[in-house]
Amino acid sequence: LEVLRETFDIALVPLIGQGCDGIDNNLNCLIDECDEDNVPPTIKFPSLPELPFKSSTDARDWIEENICIEDDCQVAPRLEDP
Repeated sequence: LEVLRETFDIALVPLIGQGCDGIDNNLNCLIDECDEDNVPPTIKFPSLPELPFKSSTDARDWIEENICIEDDCQVAPRLEDP
């Protein structure tokens, strides 16, 4: 298996969705383990808030309304109430 990895540079080519495609991409006899997911999640805010927030509730509300979380292998998590 190591010869195949080296020959085809399998472990060196991160692909979007590689950790959740139902395939043993890195030829270690495990299907879709965490080591195959080489694309980190991203957290984005499409706009900037008007600062300062008047309260922590206002800050939390703004974050919930504006946060964009993306992961190639996961559905974006929902923020839970404290």
